[in-house]
Amino acid sequence: MRMTPFFVAVAAIVATPQVMSADDAATELANFKKCAKIEDNTARLACFDKAASGFDFAKAEQELTAARELKAEAERLREEKEALKQAEAQLETQRVEQFGQDHAVVRTVDEIETEILKIRKTRAATYVMLTNQQVWKFQSKKGMGILEPGLKVAIKKGFMGNYRLTIIKNGKTIGVERIM
Repeated sequence: MRMTPFFVAVAAIVATPQVMSADDAATELANFKKCAKIEDNTARLACFDKAASGFDFAKAEQELTAARELKAEAERLREEKEALKQAEAQLETQRVEQFGQDHAVVRTVDEIETEILKIRKTRAATYVMLTNQQVWKFQSKKGMGILEPGLKVAIKKGFMGNYRLTIIKNGKTIGVERIM
């Protein structure tokens, strides 16, 4: 157990090429490993003393400290990246949810593609509920062909702030207004 600090120091040397070359680090490590295999206490101690005599413990401790700091920084950056990923996903969800609303809190996306979930036709207008639970009202009674649940549609924001629903299957387009 007394040799553990030696191996830790040698491992730091091996992991940091600034201290010594890979060949030098391998030689140092081999020297310590050779010593660990000696059964006679006096001979083993003499071997460790010889191997340690050329070892720069202060430099190894500096390198270990630097390695610990780098590891902590890498972990912090990983956590920050994950938090950023989650925040971006939440923002994207908000953008899609608020698409077509005049009072949108975040800058929304300019276009969504989804499917029709439900259709409701009245004398006054046609309403469609999309799979994302948004409800849109057609702004005219123009024929759009057969509307049915599962039909893929795209809604795009126009130049003047209006919205256009396009049925992907046939390319027909109509002005729409978001209700919910």
